[in-house]
Amino acid sequence: MRNTVTDSKMQWRAEIKFERLVDPTIEFLLPFHAIDDVLPRNLVNAQSSGTRVPSEVEAEIERRLLGGIFSQAIGAGTV
Repeated sequence: MRNTVTDSKMQWRAEIKFERLVDPTIEFLLPFHAIDDVLPRNLVNAQSSGTRVPSEVEAEIERRLLGGIFSQAIGAGTV
């Protein structure tokens, strides 16, 4: 438990560190065409938040995302 500069009340807090923020109006972590074959239409066209992504879809998207990040790192000479 701890407080912050903007909230003096002692509370349980989760400290989250982001490695990268993405502005979807400018870029995505993966282009749509890279996941179009695995992503169900009902997720793309969802009219509400909280729609669950099937675990097999999540695993495949994560696999592709990690492959892309690793490829970028190799290209940048950071691996």
